[in-house]
Amino acid sequence: MKSLFFSLTYNVLTRFVLLVISMLSVKILSVNEYGELSYILVIASSLAIVSLFGGGVVVNRNYSIGRIDGSFELANKILYFNVLVSFIVSLVVLLVMLVFITDIKNLIYVYLLFFLMSINGIFEGALYGLGKYRDLGVNSIFTFLLSIFVSYILIMELKVFGALMALIVYRILMLLLNIRSIVKTKIIKRMNMIDVVNDKKIYRIFVNQSFPTFVGAVLVTPVMMILIFILKNTADGIDQVAYFAWNNQVYTLAIFLPSVLSGYFISKISFEKDSARLKVMKYIKYNFIFGFGVVTLLFFLKTKILEWGGKEYVINGSEAYNYMLLAIIAYCLNSAYGSYWISIGKFQIGLFVNLIWATIVILLSFILIKEYMYTNEVIFISLFVGYIFIFILQLLFFFNKRKLFL
Repeated sequence: MKSLFFSLTYNVLTRFVLLVISMLSVKILSVNEYGELSYILVIASSLAIVSLFGGGVVVNRNYSIGRIDGSFELANKILYFNVLVSFIVSLVVLLVMLVFITDIKNLIYVYLLFFLMSINGIFEGALYGLGKYRDLGVNSIFTFLLSIFVSYILIMELKVFGALMALIVYRILMLLLNIRSIVKTKIIKRMNMIDVVNDKKIYRIFVNQSFPTFVGAVLVTPVMMILIFILKNTADGIDQVAYFAWNNQVYTLAIFLPSVLSGYFISKISFEKDSARLKVMKYIKYNFIFGFGVVTLLFFLKTKILEWGGKEYVINGSEAYNYMLLAIIAYCLNSAYGSYWISIGKFQIGLFVNLIWATIVILLSFILIKEYMYTNEVIFISLFVGYIFIFILQLLFFFNKRKLFL
C-alpha cells in the first residue's frame, strides 16, 4: 500500500505542477498568448516521445525483471544504452528543428523541454522498475513546492516565455533529484560505453522492445501535434487552440490516475506474471469506476472550470467540454491494456492498436474540420470514437485463445 501511495503522490504532484502553471497562464495571459503557449508545449511533448525512443517503459520492465532474478547487469546496460540513444536522437531532432523554426528563442525553449522530458522519462522508468516509489514521491513534493512559487513570478513578469522557463526549471529539478535517488541505490554501476554498445543482446532487446514501444508511442503522442496543427489552420486558429488546450488540461488531470499508474502496473504485472490476466481485469474495473466518478464531478463543475479561463472559454469551449467527458470514460476503459501488453512482452499488439487508433483519430478529425466545419470540439469527438473502437479490438485480442503477434 505504501508503494501505491508514493507512486500516486509522484504522479499527482508532477501533473498538478503542470496544471497549476496552466491555470496561472490561462488567467494571466490573453487567449492568443495562451494559444501560442499551448501550441509550443504540444510540439515539445511530441518531440519528447521521439527522443525518449521507448526507453522509459523498457528500462522499467527490465529493472522489474532484474529484481526477480537478483541481477541488474543487463538492466544497467539497457539504461546506459537508452540514455545514449536519447542523446543522439535529440541532436538529430534539433538539427531538423533548425530548418523549420526560425525563432531561436522558441527553438531553445522547445529543445530544452523535450530533451529534459525524455531523459527524465528514462530515469523515472528505472526508479519504477527498482520499486523506489518513496523516492519518487519525496522528489515530487520538494519539486512541487519550489516550482509553484517560481512559476507565479516568472509568468507575471515574462508572460509566455515565463511559463516556458517555469516548466524548464521544474524539469531540471526533477531530473537532478531522480538521478540522485538512482545513484543512492548503488545498484547502477559505472560502465564502459564501448562494452554496452558492443553487447548484441542489447540490440535484440532494443529491436524487440524499445522500437515497438517507440513506434507505438510515436503513433499516439504526435497525433495531438497533428490535430493541433489542423486546428491552428482554421479561422481564428490560435484562439481555437487555446479553447481546446484549457479543456485538455482538465482532460489530462481527469485521466491522471489510469494514465500515470501505467508505470506502476507494468512493474507489478512484470513482477507477478502468473496473475497478469486477473490483475488487468481488476485494473480495468477500477479505472472505469474512477473515470465515472471523475466525469460525474466534472459535469457539475463545468461552469466554474470554464469561467476560470474567462467568458471566451465559456462561449467557445462548452461543447468541447461535453465531448471531453465522454473521452475520459473511453480512455479509462483502455488504459490498463497498454500496461498489460507491455508487461507480458506483446509489444506488437500495443503497436498495432496504436496504429489503428491514430489512423481513426486523425482521419475523423480532418473530415469533421474540413467537411463539416467543426472547431475545437472535434478533437475530443475523435478521441472518444478512437478509444471505443480499440477497446473492442483489445477485448477480442485479450479473449482470443490463439497466440497472436508471435
